[in-house]
Amino acid sequence: MKVDMKRLFPGFTGKIDGMTVYHNSHLMQIIGRRKVTPKFVPSGDFMRDTFKFRDRIAISEGFIGDCRAYVKAYNSKNKRKNRAMNAWTNVLLKLMRAFVADFPQADLMTLSRVEIWENDYPIKSVAEAIEAGYLEKVKGWDGMTQSV
Repeated sequence: MKVDMKRLFPGFTGKIDGMTVYHNSHLMQIIGRRKVTPKFVPSGDFMRDTFKFRDRIAISEGFIGDCRAYVKAYNSKNKRKNRAMNAWTNVLLKLMRAFVADFPQADLMTLSRVEIWENDYPIKSVAEAIEAGYLEKVKGWDGMTQSV
């Protein structure tokens, strides 16, 4: 887009009224374009903490199998809504986000398997997480009772 501006000297660059203006030396013209703000991308701290938690407590294969079954049931329920989960870790992240929002005093960096049972946190199994409202109900959710 070419821009005609009053009182603008060649070589000026900057932002004016939601536009970015710059001088293109190859075209020998002043070019103006809409100022684009990058979309918000949250920091990876939560994901890092969640995956460190997963590695520290050594999540059981039964729980991982339940998460995979949940992904399959969730995708079959929501296949026409363009909402899909790709891996069992999506279930874990969704569950842990809801858990941290519900229990802000729980620190993922120090949370242990014993503390989960002592405080009766609803992340012991996929079925408990669904009962707590952390995950959507899907077909066969009440059979997903393998513990973390």
